[in-house]
Amino acid sequence: MRMRKFIDTFETPSDTPGIYGILNIVTGRIYVGSSVRMRERWQNHRWMLRQGRHHCVHLQNSWDKHGEENFSYFVLASGMAESNLHAVEDSITDEFRSCPEGVYNLALTARTGYGPRHPPEVREKISIAVATAFATPEAKEKLRRAHLGKTLSDRTREKISAKNSGKRRSEECRAKMSLDRKGKPQTPGRVAGVAKMAATIKGRPLTPAQVAAYEKRRGNPTDKQLEAAARRRGVKLSSEVRVNMSAAQKGRPKSAEHKAKLSAALSGRAPAHTGFSGKKHSTETKAKISASLLARRASAA
Repeated sequence: MRMRKFIDTFETPSDTPGIYGILNIVTGRIYVGSSVRMRERWQNHRWMLRQGRHHCVHLQNSWDKHGEENFSYFVLASGMAESNLHAVEDSITDEFRSCPEGVYNLALTARTGYGPRHPPEVREKISIAVATAFATPEAKEKLRRAHLGKTLSDRTREKISAKNSGKRRSEECRAKMSLDRKGKPQTPGRVAGVAKMAATIKGRPLTPAQVAAYEKRRGNPTDKQLEAAARRRGVKLSSEVRVNMSAAQKGRPKSAEHKAKLSAALSGRAPAHTGFSGKKHSTETKAKISASLLARRASAA
């Protein structure tokens, strides 16, 4: 068969622009496509086929009938400019279409989302429609379940990290996030994630940039921090809160740098009980203090 002769010239996929094929090794029929990242595109094809959601009905039915083990993914051509992908894809598809085995492709020409863009008003309508469709709790739950078990590739993680690096959320966005999370218990996954982050950061020295940012924040408190400080001013902590704070600090060693900072901050500062400076106790108070000390000594003996 003519289709079989092409197999010897196929290459393994890579994350480069090119033309790829999904071949049914039982029937010899092939699906031809193009992508700027062929390996990533194959992973997407395979996931859709496994889920039974592939847009090409003929390919999906053949996959279900013959099984995944009877399909292979190959690179048909590579090394061309991205602008020439569709022309090369159409040429290769036409060549395979002339073979007796045929192709799974239904479209006569290559199509892609990189073509003409929608006008702004159409994009706005699409955006509103999509946002409305996923606004209900039922839709959100379906979307959450659809993504369960999925793991992001390293490339995707790097893209997300690069996009969010240095980004600072607005006060309005923070207020919305805070309001949305109030009263909601943390999921076990989030608790485990926070614990993992804490274990990773523990003992790690701050970078010069982090130190500079901390010093800047300490000397220039935000309006929100000033409001919080004003609300706390004059508020007496309950005994339960004091016990919790004490338990949290007990046994926690202070570094030499921390001790030096505390010493420098307290040096030259007046004693905490400056209100009693120069005052004399009354005879009654002296008697109470004396009796208390005598009782303490007696119990110690």
